[in-house]
Amino acid sequence: MSTIRRGSKGDEVVRLQKILISRGYNLDPYGADGDFGGGTHRAVCSWQASIGLDVDGIVGPDTWATLESNNDAVYQDGTGDAEVEKWQTKIRERCTDPQRLRVCDEALFDLGVTEEPRGSNRGQHLDATLQPFGESYVEHHRINANSVPWCMVWVSCVLARALKASSWKDLPWRAWYGAASQIGQWGKDKGVYVQGHEMPMAGDILVMTRDGSGSDVGGGTSAGHVGIVLWADEVHVWSIDGNVSDSIQIKMRKRSQVDYVSWPDA
Repeated sequence: MSTIRRGSKGDEVVRLQKILISRGYNLDPYGADGDFGGGTHRAVCSWQASIGLDVDGIVGPDTWATLESNNDAVYQDGTGDAEVEKWQTKIRERCTDPQRLRVCDEALFDLGVTEEPRGSNRGQHLDATLQPFGESYVEHHRINANSVPWCMVWVSCVLARALKASSWKDLPWRAWYGAASQIGQWGKDKGVYVQGHEMPMAGDILVMTRDGSGSDVGGGTSAGHVGIVLWADEVHVWSIDGNVSDSIQIKMRKRSQVDYVSWPDA
């Protein structure tokens, strides 16, 4: 494949756009029209950032290779039963711990749940997913807002279902966490915060403490993002995350970009 960039046109651009769409990137209103415009450029930059490439919006050999490599995995937006079963089978190639498997299965059950409308942090299906005990996060914590960024809110809900909790006190951290900084600090206090260069296990909580990522209520310097680890190889980790492009998706990142909380070891 040749190197393409903003302004390029033709079949290779169509191929690129179809791959980006399959990865969950929104190229509306034009879709795969063969014209490398601003929307395609932004999607390419987002992809490059997510896997640790230089972010220049240019699709050269390295970017093509990561986009076209499937690594026996689908990166985002798998919503069918066959996709869930594929991941369940793959996870069980390495993991036999029943508790970790339940967490992964519960997370995969939510794959594809999307905000309605997008950008609202709300939606009938999403609201039901985020209320395992009949009340929302903002109601539980009496927050003066209609909604909050929900990646850690969702992770807490997945753990509550997987562990068959009857209240938030039944979770390992004995509360309903909604911020990346909270789970990160809990992991450090318990001695189960794992640096990214170490191999994670299925069911670990992936932690990205990035300024301005919007996971923490109100943002701030401790804002970050979390997900649930499904699989890892020597270079990359795949996780299922909430609040990614307004939905629950599977993401691939370089292990060097993230850390983990191995909560079952606490």
